[in-house]
Amino acid sequence: MVQRRVQVSSCADFGSSGSCKGNAIKGCTVGGNVESAIEITDDCTQNRIEGNSIASNGKGLNIHGKGNYVAANVVVGNTDNYDFSQGNQLNILLGEIPESLDWACSVKLAGSLTCTGTGVNGITVNADNVTINLAGCAMSGPCDNSGSGIYQSPVFANLVVLDGMVVNWRGEYSAGVYAASSGSRISGIQAATALGRSPTRRLARARGTTFRFDPAIP
Repeated sequence: MVQRRVQVSSCADFGSSGSCKGNAIKGCTVGGNVESAIEITDDCTQNRIEGNSIASNGKGLNIHGKGNYVAANVVVGNTDNYDFSQGNQLNILLGEIPESLDWACSVKLAGSLTCTGTGVNGITVNADNVTINLAGCAMSGPCDNSGSGIYQSPVFANLVVLDGMVVNWRGEYSAGVYAASSGSRISGIQAATALGRSPTRRLARARGTTFRFDPAIP
């Protein structure tokens, strides 16, 4: 089954559902649904979810089973943007923060993003093997009383953060990128997160992390 360029809105249950094996849902617009916009049910595999626009639903992408491919979907303004099972290939085009990443995945910013909530991280990474590519864009925090721009606790490992700016993450114990895990890599990051701190303290890191940052933003 292939669904392309379908518009679905205001459904009582879910907008589009793929079941079993080998389905494709591409280029669809799904919004205003009480539950899931796009759902792949348990024990289903080899489905492709690509290039969809998903907003104002109960859940955005609700993808279970294993071996499914997810890429380049714009998912914003849902009660819960993402609910994935482990074991899927996840390429997330991130369109808003704050957001939690609870699965191994590759993330690219859709553009410069701003978090206005205090006391929260921009991106909280609750998984191993996550790559976040800022793609030359900025993640901006609310200045004082913020969390960290990107945070991964020591429980997890192998965080990669690439190529962009983290600014105005100025909470007392926060950092632009707080890579508290081992085996992580931070490269090509410009950071200005706290007045009076030296550039090397604007990014926090743990033992075993390779680290290269660009000059701090004035």
